[in-house]
Amino acid sequence: MTNISQYPSDVTTNTNNHHNSTLPMDVDIEGTTNSPSQTPAYSEDQNTSQSCSPLLNDQSGEVPCIQMTQNNLGYSSNQPLTSSNLVTINIGLQELYKSYKLIEEDNKKLQERLKESEETVNAYVNASIEKDEILKNKTDELLEIQKKLFEQSFEHDFKLKKLIPYKSRVEETLRIVDELKQEIKELRDEKSSVRNKYSELKQSFNDQKVTLQQLKQNKEKLESRCNELDQQLKEKRSQIRVLKQKNTELEDEASSYQSALGVATNFKLSDDDQNHTVQYNEDILALHDTLENYVTNLKPKIDVNVEEAKKLLIEYGSQAKISSKDPNKPLIKAVLQRHVLREIFKYVNKYFTCSSKDYYLESDIVTKSNELIELMERFCDTRVGEDEVTRVTPIKLRQQVYAALGTRGFSDIKKSDGDSVHDYIRHISNKINEMMNVYRVIKDVDKKKYVDALAEDLIRNVFRIFYFRSNIQEPKALFHWFNYNEKIDKSFMKGSWGEDEDDLVVEVCSFPLIYSNTNGLKIYTPAKVLPVHVVKQSFAEKLQNVGHKIKKTITGSKSAENNQEDQEESNDKNDKSATSIYSDESDYYSPTEATNDPNRTELITDNPDSTQENEYQTSNAQEYVCV
Repeated sequence: MTNISQYPSDVTTNTNNHHNSTLPMDVDIEGTTNSPSQTPAYSEDQNTSQSCSPLLNDQSGEVPCIQMTQNNLGYSSNQPLTSSNLVTINIGLQELYKSYKLIEEDNKKLQERLKESEETVNAYVNASIEKDEILKNKTDELLEIQKKLFEQSFEHDFKLKKLIPYKSRVEETLRIVDELKQEIKELRDEKSSVRNKYSELKQSFNDQKVTLQQLKQNKEKLESRCNELDQQLKEKRSQIRVLKQKNTELEDEASSYQSALGVATNFKLSDDDQNHTVQYNEDILALHDTLENYVTNLKPKIDVNVEEAKKLLIEYGSQAKISSKDPNKPLIKAVLQRHVLREIFKYVNKYFTCSSKDYYLESDIVTKSNELIELMERFCDTRVGEDEVTRVTPIKLRQQVYAALGTRGFSDIKKSDGDSVHDYIRHISNKINEMMNVYRVIKDVDKKKYVDALAEDLIRNVFRIFYFRSNIQEPKALFHWFNYNEKIDKSFMKGSWGEDEDDLVVEVCSFPLIYSNTNGLKIYTPAKVLPVHVVKQSFAEKLQNVGHKIKKTITGSKSAENNQEDQEESNDKNDKSATSIYSDESDYYSPTEATNDPNRTELITDNPDSTQENEYQTSNAQEYVCV
């Protein structure tokens, strides 16, 4: 059933309830049966209700307005509301509803057409606007082009007018060009004349060059003579120092123990003690001079085996290139000094592993002293007490023992048939002289005898300075070799370089740094190094260097003995290896300590993994077959 409220608002009805009792059953708007109580009635106020619905008139375009009144429904307010009247009203309402539906459909069509018209108009308007915009842009471009053309035309006219006065100048310039061409021709003729004069001057220059070469040869001869005299002067000075040292030893021999002992609790050395820092430094410098005299300057009447020197440079990590034409004798001299000390250190360390013979007396003293010092240290650590004498007794024992060894150690041996050179000193000197003869040959017989004789003093002083007197110092003196390619540090090195040169590295360290490293770094003598400027290597050169190292490892460029030493050093340095001179921990073992642990090798190296042969510390020992 459809309610009246389903009709549009302009077709509303009101039910008159007082007729419900008299009206019969009737049919509603949709034809359904209603009871009298459900039959709607209309009040009189509907006379004024009206509704205007737009209907499209396709011919005139006018929109008529249909007014809905009681007359339209076929009913008058004066008539009684009967069943027939209600039927009439229902029919009228149905007709009106149909009209309303038609009007509504027409209205929708009109709305759709209106919307389509608006879209068409909007599209046309937008297209017109876009065309106007494009036309405007093209117009602006044309105006801009026209403006530029006008400006260019104006500028061209202006330049043309401006160039007219220069016509005469151009003609004048052409005339000058002709004159210059003529001058060029004259200059060419003059050039030919000058060339002839140049040939004459060149010939004169060549003559002067020959004269200069002769003068240079004379200069080299004078320099060679000067170097020879300088070498002789150094040798004399070295002899004077040795004589002074022997004189001091003889003068102080009677009172050496008393002066070294001093007060029981005072282990500092007096100023007049031969082991005082000042005298110790002077003796180190004297040892360096002796080493230089022994190696010689390799210049006058000395042949150098360049091929063997090349092998030695490679062994110490240097990448310098030498040849017979350019031997670089200062470099060879430096590496030979390093090699001599290294070989002496090897023999020294062998010595401290041997005993039971008269010429091993120094080794026995070191061993027994070490045992006593160790016992005193244990006594001080394990017995209750705070006295100063017990604390310094191990230090005083060490100083006294090594003071005696530093004074008489490896001196000539007293025998029934007279004094003779210490057997081990003679043995090492012979070995060192044989080794040096491989690298350099001294043609002057007298000079060769003198240089070979220096080996004994050199070896004896190496024993005393590096192995005995270094233990007298408190704290003990240490030494350190700087390796190839380490940056030059002027605080710890000496050599020949300018103040403003900061791109230098070590080529060869010919003499070690001697220092102590307890409660602050103390330098006795700086290391002697030969510097070289940093050279950046190409990738190919780096590969070549790696190949040399691999080849050296495979072919065994070192002797079998050196390979054994390298292996033992590599195993032992895991126990205690002083990798830097800046370390706060002591990196030194005395010969006495070494004898208790003969397999222990103490190294000073900045590159524990390096394939180079690392040098021995002053007091360490290896197990060797005793000589």
